[in-house]
Amino acid sequence: PPLRSYDRATWELLDEGGHYDWVRLECIPGRNELIEAGAHAQYNITTDGAGHFIGHVLLEGALGAYQDETVFRIDPTGSFYVTHIWGAVYTADAAGTWLGNLPQPAGRYNDFDFTADGAEIYCSLSTATEIPVFAAATRTRSGTVDLRGYSRRVFNDGTRLVSVSRPELNVERVFVELAPLNGTARAQ
Repeated sequence: PPLRSYDRATWELLDEGGHYDWVRLECIPGRNELIEAGAHAQYNITTDGAGHFIGHVLLEGALGAYQDETVFRIDPTGSFYVTHIWGAVYTADAAGTWLGNLPQPAGRYNDFDFTADGAEIYCSLSTATEIPVFAAATRTRSGTVDLRGYSRRVFNDGTRLVSVSRPELNVERVFVELAPLNGTARAQ
């Protein structure tokens, strides 16, 4: 089905649009815009702030490039987003300009999160017991947070990183690790 918006009080359908493909939606912080990330294309969706869709623009810069609706995060400032298992970085605007990739890991990126100011990117890796940290402006490595397991998802809660980790590579069982932003993780 298409993307639909409803009035919260009356549940009246306000508008609908978008595509019928499997997609992931992320709100761009501070703006009445969303990024729609699909397996084949990415779009910038503009709303009027009251639930009506104004525009739906194909991000030409992302067309045919690194796209992945399962690995996709917008930084907290709304300036850029990171997607794909190879860490492709794009501007979070109607142009969707490709800025480059994060350095290629041994394995693939599972997830991303950011510092509150968007200056650093935390990366969950499929084959390492660490969270590499990259400077967003240069996409160069600026640090590492050591883990005990293999991270599947990573979240920054402001004081620490929360990692949903696997104890071994080929095990689907998970546990939660908490890591101070300047230290080593401890299992919970």
